[in-house]
Amino acid sequence: MVDFEAARKGMRGMRKDEIPLFSKLVKQVYLFAPIIILIVALFMGYSVIRAGTLATASAAVVSWISPNKMGLRAILRALQLAGTMSIQIIAVCACAGLIVGVISLTGVGARFSSLLLGLAGVSQLLALFFAMLISILLGMGMPTTAAYAVAASVVAPG
Repeated sequence: MVDFEAARKGMRGMRKDEIPLFSKLVKQVYLFAPIIILIVALFMGYSVIRAGTLATASAAVVSWISPNKMGLRAILRALQLAGTMSIQIIAVCACAGLIVGVISLTGVGARFSSLLLGLAGVSQLLALFFAMLISILLGMGMPTTAAYAVAASVVAPG
């Protein structure tokens, strides 16, 4: 679809002389340090909050190494912007948590699972089809994160 959309809008790929040299890109590999620190911290068993804090602090340190240095004011502005942007994600996750809690406490998830398995019988393809329909039905009008959480709590047991 991306190729079709680019062709429709008359977009083109980069010319050979526009592509950056690999040797220049290798010199900037240190910019991946915060992502690597985040992944390593998660695999080491740190909590998500601690791993995110370590990665954020390493991003500030990496910015001091790079040519575009961030001062204290720029770091504080970036943290303020990140806090503002995270409010939407926090609200969605809180709502999804409430929905998942209600589904698990009322037993609707178990009923959906038994209904799903009863209708599908022994056919896994039919069970997947019904799981898809239930996920689409329950995810209507929800953001992606909340729809995933609800679908996982209802369909995963089946």
